[in-house]
Amino acid sequence: MSWSEGAGALFDEWAAAGRGERMASGHERLAGATLDALELDGAARLLDLGCGVGRALELARERCPCALAGIDASAAMIERARARLPGAELQQASVDRLPFPDGAFSHVLSVEAIYYFEDPVAAFREVARVLEPGGAVALALELYEENPGTHVWREQLSIPVHLLSAEAWCDRLREAGFVEVGHERVRCHDDKT
Repeated sequence: MSWSEGAGALFDEWAAAGRGERMASGHERLAGATLDALELDGAARLLDLGCGVGRALELARERCPCALAGIDASAAMIERARARLPGAELQQASVDRLPFPDGAFSHVLSVEAIYYFEDPVAAFREVARVLEPGGAVALALELYEENPGTHVWREQLSIPVHLLSAEAWCDRLREAGFVEVGHERVRCHDDKT
């Protein structure tokens, strides 16, 4: 299993309860800042890992007419994303066995999803495989070691998640073969980073 055990079922429950749309709304500023970092243009081919209901991809489409794809552990989240994003390639899929050919994407995005990856290094190796040479990856998350205000989320979730430092996440990327790796804090909320 490539997502945390039980992730697909939990996210299906969240989708049925409308939580996917609420999360998308809550993450919209972070998704926008992450897209800004990617500097997309009309030739971009963007993959969203853990796309949920597809809001980050919608924001990308609003910025430029680029090719869009997304995966999620939840079939119900993918259904909702398909309703929002006609023409996008959206699939329920495993992050460590991405259903795309080598070099298929110029950009990869993930907002608030990587801590659900069962084996982040295996997932990042797959990202490297589907990313074209010189492509860009932007991973955004609020649940990390240096942000203690979010640590309570772990207790509120019924599935395992990783709680790593920003540098430990960078180490996982390096272990997967990425060489130009860094992190920065982006303030998207008044009360947390």
